[in-house]
Amino acid sequence: MHIIPGRIMMAIGCTGFLLASIIWATNSINRNYFLGPFWAFTFTVIGADLIYNTANRCALSSVDKSLQSRAAGSFNTFIMLSSSVGLGLSTTVLASKFDHYGKSDQHEYPHELFEGMKYVYYFSISLSGAALCLCPFLKLGVLGKKLQS
Repeated sequence: MHIIPGRIMMAIGCTGFLLASIIWATNSINRNYFLGPFWAFTFTVIGADLIYNTANRCALSSVDKSLQSRAAGSFNTFIMLSSSVGLGLSTTVLASKFDHYGKSDQHEYPHELFEGMKYVYYFSISLSGAALCLCPFLKLGVLGKKLQS
């Protein structure tokens, strides 16, 4: 993080999320674990690690040392709230495409549930693609570099 600019780290993280979403959206119900889900999980971890650490480091380095604990708490609160909103939007997409969602018989229609989940990943492709398109406009330089006086 002290060598690569933050906007590049964010772009790599968004690319990881985009690739994971594409893999899940093109997944078939009978696909081998190592041909689909394994790589999707790998790209998701890459995306989450790079984006979370870069954003957290940026948030903490932008405030005075005495306020860093408050900044970290606010940052984590924002992450949890945005995760809840994303989960709610994804659930709304799934419920609109799968009629049995939330009902007692939803487990009896695995193929329809799987097809409904693909729309959730299409939605994820659009969000991660939009985030990737916004990365060049970030003003994040190298984080953690010591300033020489």
